Amino acid sequence: LVIGSFIGPAPLGIYNFSRRLYQMINDVLAGGFTSVSYSLLSSLQTDKAKVREAFLLASFGCFLVSVPAFMGLAAVADDALPLIFGPHWAGAIWPTRWFCVIGLMGSVGIVQSSLINSQGRSDWWFYYQLIRNIATVGLIFLLKDYGIATIVFAIAVQVVVLWPITLVLVARIVEMTVWSYFGQFVRPLFANLIMLAVMLVIGHAMRDASAASRLVVEILAGGLVYLTMIMLICRDRVMVFWNILSRAIKRKTGVA
Repeated sequence: LVIGSFIGPAPLGIYNFSRRLYQMINDVLAGGFTSVSYSLLSSLQTDKAKVREAFLLASFGCFLVSVPAFMGLAAVADDALPLIFGPHWAGAIWPTRWFCVIGLMGSVGIVQSSLINSQGRSDWWFYYQLIRNIATVGLIFLLKDYGIATIVFAIAVQVVVLWPITLVLVARIVEMTVWSYFGQFVRPLFANLIMLAVMLVIGHAMRDASAASRLVVEILAGGLVYLTMIMLICRDRVMVFWNILSRAIKRKTGVA
């Protein structure tokens, strides 16, 4: 509504298109963690050690599945959007990429929100969201003449700049240092960066090929590299997460 008021219907359409892509990926891949993690963390309020363990594992799992999706979309957006949705959506390429940056932060933010709210500190999350929303409106007003891509870029920068606030909040709740919390993401982040590099190299090497063939090769190669790297450098953590997930699925389906 604010964007439409300041910059008109056409940029608003691009903004909504890019935001829907981001929201769809976020809801499908990370949304399931919200209710599950909130219920689990709420039930463990009196046991700080178990709260910490559950929170770290949920954060790792959410990061594991969401970040490669957003990073991969950012890498192939210039091929994927015009090819799948039509060339008239080429203007949404860079806004979509900046929303992917927001998604990188948001994928972990979902579990952070569950932790903060489940531990009776919903006021912290409310004020954090209030600060973000006020900053977003201010950025839209200041940058309304610079185009929708610039606006979404500025919003992404704002999300990155404010993200350390949530790191401090959750570290305080689970009684650990910020680095100890953030440290668990270093290895999967490295795997994602290797995946991104491979996809970009392939995109450049196949620049004269058709967009469809280039897109398929980028996705397949990126997925293979990511899975290989994850199993090489995060295997122990992945297996712990997988075993817990498997038991949960069996309980839900009634499989012995």
